[in-house]
Amino acid sequence: MKSLNRLWIVFIVSVFCAIQSSYGQNIGRLLNSTSIEHKSFKSTIKFETIGKHIIVKPVIKGKEYRMLFDTGAVTSMTPEMIKELNLKNIGKADVLDIDINANKLNYVKLDTLTLADIRFINVGALVLDHNSVVDFRCMNIDGFLGANIFRKAIWEIDYTTNEITFTDNIQNLDIPINTPKIRMYIGYGGVPSVTSYIGKHKIYNTVIDYGYGGGIALDYPLFKEILKNDSTIKYAEGFGTSTVGIYGEVKVPKFYIGKIDELKIGDLCIKDEFIDFGLRTRAFGASKLADYRVILDWKGKKAYFVATKDKQSTDFKTIGYGIALRDKQVYVSYLYKNSPAEKADIRIGDQVLKINDIDYKDVTPDKWCDIRNVWRFKKQNITLLRDQEVIHVSIESEVLIEI
Repeated sequence: MKSLNRLWIVFIVSVFCAIQSSYGQNIGRLLNSTSIEHKSFKSTIKFETIGKHIIVKPVIKGKEYRMLFDTGAVTSMTPEMIKELNLKNIGKADVLDIDINANKLNYVKLDTLTLADIRFINVGALVLDHNSVVDFRCMNIDGFLGANIFRKAIWEIDYTTNEITFTDNIQNLDIPINTPKIRMYIGYGGVPSVTSYIGKHKIYNTVIDYGYGGGIALDYPLFKEILKNDSTIKYAEGFGTSTVGIYGEVKVPKFYIGKIDELKIGDLCIKDEFIDFGLRTRAFGASKLADYRVILDWKGKKAYFVATKDKQSTDFKTIGYGIALRDKQVYVSYLYKNSPAEKADIRIGDQVLKINDIDYKDVTPDKWCDIRNVWRFKKQNITLLRDQEVIHVSIESEVLIEI
């Protein structure tokens, strides 16, 4: 049985959907100016995971930092990291999040960043306070290592060994004959995207995004178009605050989990896939990428997908609601229609006081990091507060979509 929690699964799609600046040419040139000191190289690094997110540890000025490996964004660093490295702001840029909200962020230039024994020179980075959003704070990272660095090499990401290998020559990597190959389109800052097909629908600009912890996510208007052509598609519908972007919670009118019989991306054919139609952007995320040993060749503009797992078709099973932290209180943030939660009359905005034996009152950011995923029990006895009334409900997860 497959169970999805949208706040965790749909964590972040692409931090920087676009960057615009009054210093436009300067930031553009900076992001494109990264170089690698070595001309011929092959290096391998180990990584750790949080969920399916990849954490790598580059060295800057002799110190090791924890950074999210994020092909769907450009490099960014926390203000604390910038201060520690004594870097100076050299301009501002308008940065959009996954909900198309924009803020002006400073950007800096880093002279050298080292991965394994390979030195990356002249690295542009945005200054982003990741810790201002509690879900990012839980990851305990110093920044995002982004596509403006990756575009200068060929990268192999392998979850079976927890290793990333990067090289200047694709001949240095083992790619079996008949491995599915996909054309990559390189966007601003080096962010890679692909074109995919669902039936007759041609879907542009789906980002290959290791910074997004979910599977395959497409925009909800697209789902409505697909449904017009095929009313037999099985799906679950939800509403509420569905995910988190770099500026906080993201709200969409509706979101859907749809079972798609076949998705084609280049030579890759994915069958019987639950796709999240719930954002304004499109992403091929880490939870799906983890099923493959992926080679991303920015130079040749191709991606290779070597399957490392057999496809296991499961039903979509859920308890039917999600939670969010606001001012030390935990609230119901989204619901699926016809789910156990909705049938038990749980409502968006209800304050969660207790789930089974876990207390959800007076939740600090640190406590939130400890309990935010524990709540997904298959059976739950929940205590809620609504309009000064304490409510007790019991629910159990159910299948909403069958394979």
